[in-house]
Amino acid sequence: MTRAHYFESDSNDPPANRMAGGSIVLIGALSENIQDKILLNTEVLEIGEEADKLLIHTSEKNYAGEKVIVAIPPKLAANIGHSPEIPESVLQQMKQTHTWMSNAIKVGITYQNPFWREKELSGTIIGQVGPIIELYDHSNLDDQSYSLMGFVNEGLRDVSSYFKKGENT
Repeated sequence: MTRAHYFESDSNDPPANRMAGGSIVLIGALSENIQDKILLNTEVLEIGEEADKLLIHTSEKNYAGEKVIVAIPPKLAANIGHSPEIPESVLQQMKQTHTWMSNAIKVGITYQNPFWREKELSGTIIGQVGPIIELYDHSNLDDQSYSLMGFVNEGLRDVSSYFKKGENT
């Protein structure tokens, strides 16, 4: 069985880059000038083409436009209807395209103090056994909230079906 690897902090290394306010700040800046064009919680059922415009049929209503940006993984986009139809070979490729991080189970643990820093450790832990196989210092920019974020061993994906509320605890 392989032991976990701990990474010591090097005071000569530059600190990790953190975004003040989190990644939502970047999303807000990028979308600032198009807020009225962004629809949330709306399922796109079909994208069609008619004359010189695109038609977007959603679960709520229909829209027309010059361009459509599909920003979901190809495997999910394959479920959207298209008119004219996408060639079968392209559709099959979309369905078989692995969605990056789709099999990842994330975990976050918050602490009152960054105990790993007191031991001059970076907060990065990588192991190959156990329930959590990676952890990273995910404390906030202001250094007022301390947490480790990482990934659960993929082998535990089906464990939730074993544990039912109030049972097996």
